[in-house]
Amino acid sequence: KNFRASRVLANGPLRVEFELDYPAWDAPEVRSETKRVTLDAGRHLSRFESRYDLAGGGEIIFAVGIKKQPGASLRVERGRGWLRTWEPAKDGAGHYGCAIVLDPAAILDVTEADGNYLVVARAPKDGPAVYHAGFGWDRSGDFAGVEDWDRALDEWAQRLRAPLVVEVKGP
Repeated sequence: KNFRASRVLANGPLRVEFELDYPAWDAPEVRSETKRVTLDAGRHLSRFESRYDLAGGGEIIFAVGIKKQPGASLRVERGRGWLRTWEPAKDGAGHYGCAIVLDPAAILDVTEADGNYLVVARAPKDGPAVYHAGFGWDRSGDFAGVEDWDRALDEWAQRLRAPLVVEVKGP
C-alpha cells in the first residue's frame, strides 16, 4: 500500500531525511510502519529504517531486494553483510551496480523470488529494521569497474560495523 503521511526532517544541502507512514497490510500483526529514509550528499548508499507497530509484540522478519536483470552478475558476501549486482547499462552507457548492506548478524537467508534477489533479515527485538541501499556507475568517476564497487561496499560495511564514537568531556 502507499504511504498515508509524510514528514520532512532535514532538507539541507548535505542531507535529506524524511519519514513515510504506512497503514496496516496483509500481515494481521502489523498495525503500521514508519519508514525513515536518509540520503547524504556524495554517498552512493542511503539509509532505510522501518519501525513497526505490532499487535501483541513479536519479531519482524523483513526482506529487501534488487531486481534480477539479464546480464547482471551477482555477488553475495553474507559474512560481510552485503549483496550486489553489476550489469550493463542500456545503450552501451557503461555498467552500474546496485547493492544492499546490512548487519550480517541480522541476515537469515539470501534467495530469489518473483524476479528479485532478496536478503531476508530479522530486525532487532526493540529496534528498527535497518539497511542501506544504493548504486554506483562506472562512468561517474568513482568506480572504474566492479572491483572498485566491491571494495566500496566492503568499506561501507566495515564502517557500519565500527562506527565513529565521539566523547565530549568537560573541563
